[in-house]
Amino acid sequence: MIDSDGDGVGHDITLPQDLAVDDVGNAYVADGPIVFRSAPDGHVSILIDFDGDGAGNTLRNANGLAIDAAGNVYVAGSGSDNVFKVTPGGAISEIADRGTGGPGFRQPKDLVVDDDGNVFVATLTGVFRVAPDGKITEPIDNFGDGLGNVLRSLSRLALDDAGNLYVSGSTSNNVIRVPAAP
Repeated sequence: MIDSDGDGVGHDITLPQDLAVDDVGNAYVADGPIVFRSAPDGHVSILIDFDGDGAGNTLRNANGLAIDAAGNVYVAGSGSDNVFKVTPGGAISEIADRGTGGPGFRQPKDLVVDDDGNVFVATLTGVFRVAPDGKITEPIDNFGDGLGNVLRSLSRLALDDAGNLYVSGSTSNNVIRVPAAP
């Protein structure tokens, strides 16, 4: 369990934004510039913090978490306009940011990962797909589905078993389905 004491050594939880649990029972909590990991035995540690990858790519306002089948944890930093990947061994890398995703890659809020390892990122202006090879595309933007259904304030993502992506727009009061790629 993770409570307001965070890791118990001075890193408190103040405003948790997202929660994810991996296949072995580790719970992850995104809270400001820190993502905490709580092991099944109750030990709490820091998975990633403000220092990000340690190579100058910092993490601010962690508010989106996703875990793939291999146990990699993906973290969206809405204040730093980037996404990090943390491997089960603890290696941290930045996989997308405003520079690689373009000027529309701002304020990532939510993440999902499909069975092929594609990371979908809901941002302020659209949804970006980061392929395992690092290629970034934008399958849907705030103009919506082209049928007059716009998306405003993209907030949440979900994938179904067929690979269809669902995107919610909190101020456009709708959800749009993006069909899986053939």
